Amino acid sequence: MMEDTGLSDLINEQIDEAINTAPYMSTLFRNPTVDKGHIGVTSETDFYLGAMWATALNLIVLRITQRYKRRPSDTEQIIALKIIYNRAPDFKKAIQNLGL
Repeated sequence: MMEDTGLSDLINEQIDEAINTAPYMSTLFRNPTVDKGHIGVTSETDFYLGAMWATALNLIVLRITQRYKRRPSDTEQIIALKIIYNRAPDFKKAIQNLGL
């Protein structure tokens, strides 16, 4: 496993990138031709939260793989999920900024 401070910095950078995707997601779901029921979305805020969390984890796995030429270990992925969980207020703020 890589040193924790480097991992935390990398994870937080990717979480910031994921949070920055909120406006793009909003553009899709504010399009009146998109059938939200088709994918089972019942709460837009829950959708955005889940989508940003998934984006963050995907970016983290991609970045670790690119930087260290290997997949993240289970321990590193658990660390990533804990940091994502702790950054929930940042995700929620980005969603509130969409004006839903």
